[in-house]
Amino acid sequence: MPDVSNPDFIKKLYQYKSDIAFIGSLYTEKNPYDSLRNTSDFFNGYMDGLIEAQLKVYGYYFVQEALTENIIEEFKKCMPDFYTQPQGSYITDRATIAQYYIGNKIAAVERQRLLSLLSEKYDVDLYTGSDTSSLPHIHNRGFA
Repeated sequence: MPDVSNPDFIKKLYQYKSDIAFIGSLYTEKNPYDSLRNTSDFFNGYMDGLIEAQLKVYGYYFVQEALTENIIEEFKKCMPDFYTQPQGSYITDRATIAQYYIGNKIAAVERQRLLSLLSEKYDVDLYTGSDTSSLPHIHNRGFA
């Protein structure tokens, strides 16, 4: 218990007991990457490989460096309402794709895999507004 806390309030919190509990979004509803349409087989394979490779590397984010001009152009062509930076911004389409689109996709995949693995062995409560129907062993407790 923190030094400055109300013991009566802390006692009430014991009704929320779990083996493992998380609070937050799965990023599935915040993931604009899934709006891509009519992409080529090459594009899909490249992006799947890039995402899987980044999921295996911690401590260095290389996605932006790995985006070729052809991939960037196809991404922009196949993304409805592609987010463009305001005139004069230093942020490039490459950075937008790497951070905003692919970064959110990686976060969503990582969170779903982690929670799926944990929920196979432990009682996992997730306090979220995200759809957890793809995680049958997770106890979705709604918003915290």
